Amino acid sequence: MANQQIPQKIADAISKKDFAGLANLYNETAVVVQPFFPEGLKGREAIRQAEQQISDSFTDIEVRVERVVADGRVVAAEMVCSAKNSAALKMPNGTEVPATNKRIQVRVHTFLEIDEKGLIVEEHRLLDVANMMQQLGLLPQA
Repeated sequence: MANQQIPQKIADAISKKDFAGLANLYNETAVVVQPFFPEGLKGREAIRQAEQQISDSFTDIEVRVERVVADGRVVAAEMVCSAKNSAALKMPNGTEVPATNKRIQVRVHTFLEIDEKGLIVEEHRLLDVANMMQQLGLLPQA
């Protein structure tokens, strides 16, 4: 049952911008693969820095867990993240996009593998980056 609570802990930490607390949910050698870092983030400190970097571009962040499915050490969750883009957004290629001051709402799916200590050892996070960029006004609506 404890593993099923991890997505809510992730959501709470991101909403509070508690990146040290977020990082402590991960094993020291954890790996996170997500669209902004497709090559993968390796290690607790890299995960903390990357999450903080993304969050620095947004205010009024709220992450809501909508669904969790857990089977032993594997947990899948669907979350919704809403926020306002209030500072330059650093892109994966190193460029920056000026703040748009627009609100976004993005559905996020995450798949977690949990170790015997209850820490995340691997995460695969999926989100529609093109839709997010459309909401920010950076891509035309389809």
